[in-house]
Amino acid sequence: MRNKLFIPIIILILAATAQAAETETEMVLQSDQITPAVVEKAVTAARPSDKGGLNTSNFYGYGGKPQKDAVQPKGIQRAAVDEPKKSAKEVYDEVSLPPTTPDDASGGQIALPVVTQKAIMSRSDNNWIICTDGAIKDIWVSDEKHIKKDYPSPNNALVKFQFLTDGTKIVYPDPIPTEMHIPCGDTIYSIVAVPMGVPTQTIRLGSGKADKIRDNLTMFRDDDTKKKITEIIRRAYNDDLPASFDVKPENTPISLLRDVSITLKRTITIDGEGIVLKEFYLVPQVDGVEFTSENDFRRKEITPNPLSIAAIGILPQRPAKGERARMFVVELKAAPQIVGGGNDGQ
Repeated sequence: MRNKLFIPIIILILAATAQAAETETEMVLQSDQITPAVVEKAVTAARPSDKGGLNTSNFYGYGGKPQKDAVQPKGIQRAAVDEPKKSAKEVYDEVSLPPTTPDDASGGQIALPVVTQKAIMSRSDNNWIICTDGAIKDIWVSDEKHIKKDYPSPNNALVKFQFLTDGTKIVYPDPIPTEMHIPCGDTIYSIVAVPMGVPTQTIRLGSGKADKIRDNLTMFRDDDTKKKITEIIRRAYNDDLPASFDVKPENTPISLLRDVSITLKRTITIDGEGIVLKEFYLVPQVDGVEFTSENDFRRKEITPNPLSIAAIGILPQRPAKGERARMFVVELKAAPQIVGGGNDGQ
């Protein structure tokens, strides 16, 4: 009888010893401070489970304990199954939604009340969301995305992607799109945020510019880029510009050609389409001038980035001496540059 009791006691002691050996420092979710925490359970418990646990699939370099490889027969090479991580730029471009349009006045981003849009957000700093038409009642986001939300005032909200730490380094979120639905006044705005290594971002919900963007998107909804450019030049030539186009008068002389007077007369910005049209007046000072080569005007004197020029139209192409020709230069606004930055140092 004593021998039968002795065996279970030994098994219980060994099991307790093994459990104590597995206790270690676990990477835990942090909000503002970076401090490790000792948890009396195995790291594998942090994986998603039916009982609920910390979902770490959205974070760099952390997926639970490494698992032992299965024993492979000799002479058989195991094929690599791990795919390389995609860059933040690749992930952002794969989101098949229209990007938010930079606000020329402040450098922020504008969100529309009609369509779902993607938006760059800092993965390390607070992102500022402003409701211009009322109060921000809440920000609806999936719990597993680990988003910290603060409301410093009725029409302002701060959004921060929380990070992990193992006590030695910060583990930032992957650039995985995160859906956000934000009631602003009487309207709900939908944003797909992509966390990246950029400084803090500002996103405005509702404004006069947002209405213009919406109107422009509706106007050119079924047109490809070539048709858009042709239509915009036609409207500018006929001075048939809708109210959704931003027109800025100019009167800037350009020194480029010896026998031609060149003046920038106006800049027309089509928000939401990423298109800017510049209209120039060309006045020959001699006879026999012909404007037949676009390359003569693909210069930095015409635009800081000649590669952004999508089309150049000149009418008439053979003006007489002293006759005015009109030149329309259409630029495609560059996409937001994705670079390392912010306070994460990556």
